Amino acid sequence: MANLRHIATFDPPTVLRLISLLKEQEAEIGRLRGQVGVQEALCDSNYLAGLKRGWNYCVAADHAGYAASIRSREGTIAAIRAARSAFTAQREGGEG
Repeated sequence: MANLRHIATFDPPTVLRLISLLKEQEAEIGRLRGQVGVQEALCDSNYLAGLKRGWNYCVAADHAGYAASIRSREGTIAAIRAARSAFTAQREGGEG
């Protein structure tokens, strides 16, 4: 009988509101999927640019230029590591 009690609470306005919320969430999922696609394309583009730059340093035997290029990105790498550590700590802590 518990199921009948719960079913009775779903009057038409409640059902319509829930359908509307579901449609909004589906739209949000679609928007986020689009963003993921853009982010993946940007990552691929940056990866390929990095390969090209590394290849050019190798061909020119520019070891100093290669080392300077790597050093210039150390702040970015540190920020990514910090963000990853914070995310892992949050997930392991059961937050979010």
